[in-house]
Amino acid sequence: LPLGRCYAHIWRLNVGRVPLYLLDTNIPENTVSELANITDRLYGGTIDTRVMQEMMLGIGGIRALDALGIEPSVCHINEGHAAFSMLERSRLLMEKSALSFAEAWNLVRSASVFTTHTPVPAGNEIFHHDTMATYFTSLAANLGLSWQEFLTLGAQTDPSLEDGFSMTVLGLKGALVRNGVSKLHGDVARTMWHAVWPGIDVSDVPIGAVTNGVHTATWVATEIADVYDRYLGREWRTTPEDPSAWEAIDAIPDFELWRAHTRRRERLVVGARDHVLNKHSASLTQEQLAGIHDLLDPDVLTIGFARRFASYKRADLLFRDLDRLTSLVHHPDRPIQFVLAGKAHPRDIEGKELIQRVLNHVKANGLEQRIVFLEDYDMAVARMMVRGCDVWLNTPRRPYEASGTSGMKAVLNGALHFSVLDGWWAEAYTPEVGFAIGRGEELDSMQQDAADSETLYDTLEHVVAPMFYDRTRGRIPQRWVAMMKRSIKALAPAFAARRMVCDYATQAYVPSMERWLTLTANNFAGARQLTSWLAGTTSAFANVAVRDVNVSGGLHAHVGKRIHVDAVVELAGLSPADVVVQALHGSVDGRGHISPAKATEMQLQRMDGVTAHYAGDYVCTTGGLQGCTVRVMARHGAVPADIDNRMIVWAS
Repeated sequence: LPLGRCYAHIWRLNVGRVPLYLLDTNIPENTVSELANITDRLYGGTIDTRVMQEMMLGIGGIRALDALGIEPSVCHINEGHAAFSMLERSRLLMEKSALSFAEAWNLVRSASVFTTHTPVPAGNEIFHHDTMATYFTSLAANLGLSWQEFLTLGAQTDPSLEDGFSMTVLGLKGALVRNGVSKLHGDVARTMWHAVWPGIDVSDVPIGAVTNGVHTATWVATEIADVYDRYLGREWRTTPEDPSAWEAIDAIPDFELWRAHTRRRERLVVGARDHVLNKHSASLTQEQLAGIHDLLDPDVLTIGFARRFASYKRADLLFRDLDRLTSLVHHPDRPIQFVLAGKAHPRDIEGKELIQRVLNHVKANGLEQRIVFLEDYDMAVARMMVRGCDVWLNTPRRPYEASGTSGMKAVLNGALHFSVLDGWWAEAYTPEVGFAIGRGEELDSMQQDAADSETLYDTLEHVVAPMFYDRTRGRIPQRWVAMMKRSIKALAPAFAARRMVCDYATQAYVPSMERWLTLTANNFAGARQLTSWLAGTTSAFANVAVRDVNVSGGLHAHVGKRIHVDAVVELAGLSPADVVVQALHGSVDGRGHISPAKATEMQLQRMDGVTAHYAGDYVCTTGGLQGCTVRVMARHGAVPADIDNRMIVWAS
């Protein structure tokens, strides 16, 4: 590093059968304080601190594995923070196996998985080129890259037109498997990073989605777990991703599930009082101390809200109409109370001010007894809240909540989720399992806040509270408990961490490992052949062309009608095995675009020298104005090289 050589101690922690390795720079060998403090605090220090942290994580992490004799086939990069590992992996392959940078980079890309987590621009780090020059000039040279070539790895378009090096773009370019963390986030990410693949439609941007999940046994309260054990057996613990493990949820007597849940609410109330008392006992008067014992009521509908206080999460949405909120809190028959918690990013001044505004609203309106903010949010507070709340509230501005997992944890304990249709809730919500704010619309911020707050108050007043307090057939709210059961039954398996890991294994890890084995066989013959093929195909594609497209039956298209497409393609010396020819078809939108487009692969009919004749059929699935065109993309047997390398030619 510019400040000198930086050393890290490797700590190993055995988590069951899994070794977790941690890097620590706070060791005597680092005599410069800035180096010793690199691993001190995640979001502390300067931009230089952040660059050094990410170099230690990415480059140092790969060197640590190498020093330990661990040679991974596949690396999964979680957000852009560790993306420098892709460069170091390439450098080590060049050094140990005599590969060129292109050969090493193509190999690393083929065996890397990249997960992007945030659609908020501020969450995707960009370092100025001057900063990058301070730290990476020598590494670029070691990789055999010019400085312009190096900067291109972190640029969406032309690096000379951009003001920085994007860690997210490096991750996207350095992996062939990329994903967002919910279905909606996958859609958002494809739009957000479309410029990395300028020659294709947004729907074709190769970023998929693996929705997050939570570790079931960690978050289920003891009282709830005991009920599950009695009626569901052990399968909910061992195979929580299997819907059949939750089928017997209906066999749980209503009173038993409700009693266990009520106990957790009581423990939340007591725990919240103790938390406030422990934080403030030294500075409170006797009267204030006595008042703490009246905070919250164990018999009142309790709503939880706990998350990072970023502006897009709109923690103040609940406080837009204080008169309406006060009437809900102090309703004579159906009162509501709120437990709030969370932290702001250390550098997020707006987030810190948001917390202060929320606290001021509570105090100014005399709501302290029924709206309680728990400071110093941590895992213990999180467990207490997700296990004890009746409703879990989430109010992000769509579509900025990439996934969200706190609601998943609450659902496991019988809480009902109440949220904007964003993140995981956009794919989880049905009226049978929870409550929604809005219908997924995206208006300008002022209109959206007004509409969402109105829906929030209306739903609480006219749907949530009446259902919770409906005890017409005894002391148990039967409609509420029925929804609890439906929610657990449907959502617990769908959003279990085991389901998530299985998705990553089948969609990402196994295909990536198979590519690694193919490309490294016979002394990396596959990697060398792939790189040679890419170079030759890229050159030839400049002369590939689509001629004479003929669409039969399109004039009077209707749903169910079969359409036939013929196309003549000039392959410019390429083999038919090097390409895939597709008919792109679907409804035409107001801008004249086929959107969303569906692809149907066309089949080679015959060759006339370098001219290929293709044909294919598809069936109309939508009404209205229809469109069809043809495209040719490069295709390699070992990797999905077509869209990634932007070797695409469209019919004119």
